[in-house]
Amino acid sequence: MTTQTKPKDERETWCRPDGTLWAIVNYCHCVRHGRTTYYYRSGSVDEIVNYHNGKLHGRLIYYRSDGSVEAILNHRNGHRHGPQYFAW
Repeated sequence: MTTQTKPKDERETWCRPDGTLWAIVNYCHCVRHGRTTYYYRSGSVDEIVNYHNGKLHGRLIYYRSDGSVEAILNHRNGHRHGPQYFAW
């Protein structure tokens, strides 16, 4: 009997060339899964994206640099689904 070991769930931190934080990305079995958060150079949150098995799934929230919400998009299995909000 052979046992296969599944890849460990991972969290990566991505930085810009100047060393400032750009994103925190979560993976499960080598595909994006869970929350990915992108940051402005100032350190405030730029957007929060949710993935399920490598596809957009759930809320995608865009923030302005002052922290206010710019847009909220809902996705299911990689496609827009449900109510959308835009603060133009």
